[in-house]
Amino acid sequence: MQRFIFSFLVILAACISAQAQRTLVHYQNGEMRSFPYEEYTRISFSTTAHDPVDMGVSVLWSPVNVSVEDDDASAQTPVDYGTYTGWGDPTGQKTSTKLSDYGGYEAPDDITGTDLDIATKQWGGGWRLPTKAEWQELKDNCEWTWTTFDGINGYNVVAKNGNSIFLPAAGMRDNGNKTYVNQYGCYWSSNLYTDMPGNAYYLAFFNMYSTFSYCGRSYGLSVRPVIATDAEWGTSQTVAPKVVLHAENRDVFIPRKQITSIEFDSDEDHSRESVDLGLSVEWATVNFDLAAQDCACAKPENRGGFYGWADPTGKKTSRDFEDYGGSKPQQNICGSDLDIVTLYWGNDWRLPSDAEFTELAEKCEWTYMETTEDLPGYKVTGPNGNSIFLPCAGTRTDEEIFAVGEMGCYWTGTLSPYDTALQYAMVMWFTPEKVARHDAYRFSGNSIRPVRNK
Repeated sequence: MQRFIFSFLVILAACISAQAQRTLVHYQNGEMRSFPYEEYTRISFSTTAHDPVDMGVSVLWSPVNVSVEDDDASAQTPVDYGTYTGWGDPTGQKTSTKLSDYGGYEAPDDITGTDLDIATKQWGGGWRLPTKAEWQELKDNCEWTWTTFDGINGYNVVAKNGNSIFLPAAGMRDNGNKTYVNQYGCYWSSNLYTDMPGNAYYLAFFNMYSTFSYCGRSYGLSVRPVIATDAEWGTSQTVAPKVVLHAENRDVFIPRKQITSIEFDSDEDHSRESVDLGLSVEWATVNFDLAAQDCACAKPENRGGFYGWADPTGKKTSRDFEDYGGSKPQQNICGSDLDIVTLYWGNDWRLPSDAEFTELAEKCEWTYMETTEDLPGYKVTGPNGNSIFLPCAGTRTDEEIFAVGEMGCYWTGTLSPYDTALQYAMVMWFTPEKVARHDAYRFSGNSIRPVRNK
């Protein structure tokens, strides 16, 4: 298998190689998601949400409001209201009436571009709050028309060069309550009202006119950022373009800041072999091992790694069931986004189901074998005479590994049918004396022997 790793510091756009079978997206939280090439045939980067608009004035204007609730801190469309934020709160999350949460008593007269500016802190680059003068400039040099888009009232602001932005009438947040929603627009400027420094200027409008007013800094108003015409706006470290994976009838948008790397994966070598035992599926010759080259053990006798059920990261050791498929897990994760085999070995490979392990137990001859150099285990011979070897790899509970060389415990992709609490999944369990189906806590760390369809 070849992997091509692309750094986001240097790539702007790419097309997936025709040889690639999967696109592997690695996330900052350690998780990975696999997208099959035959469905998602192209990758690009979108900066639409933050492309500034030239309104023919001294600064460029954002087409959308700040929205800290969204992944990239921007409203997804121009009609979205965005976050109701206090003046001087760079987090956009404070709702108290304490002046200390909004720049305090020593706040500067103008916070544009400072650490108190939510646009600068959330979007990065050269984005910032507009000053009162810049709002006035937009009023003086553009045509403002009250209109309705998608049921949302607001002003369509059209520049002399024909470009336009839409300012939705989001209303405001007052003492935790949203008021005048879809009736008034209230947009912060960066300027303090120095006569009463507990207040700051904002642009207020409704369907008859717009004007400047001031209110307490703890009020929650809208924020529409601006940026200088010569500023770097496309490479912000805080807000980055979205990665777009294109399919025929749908696209997947992923905020770039969530991703560490993308790999285009092709099976140009054939180190992962399978054996036809004369059963319904073919069985891999070695265990899955995330730490090994190609994520596969070098030999059938090698132990491999220990993994929780439905943990696609292969790294979790907690006892929190949310880390292993959630509180309402799928009955069968074989080949799904929760199947670590499919994610790392490709779409042809997956976890075996409980029925497939049962078939292996009932239709094959199991012969226990001691070895001198490696782990003991079972030689499993199919009806056609072909065989595989399953080592007694042991198991893991929390961080502790035990019973290595004494037992084998191999995950299936099937939830236990005997457990109404949904805490267990099925395993194939064996010792030198016995081979049996069993179930185990989903957070247990067990071995994995992949299969693939014939």
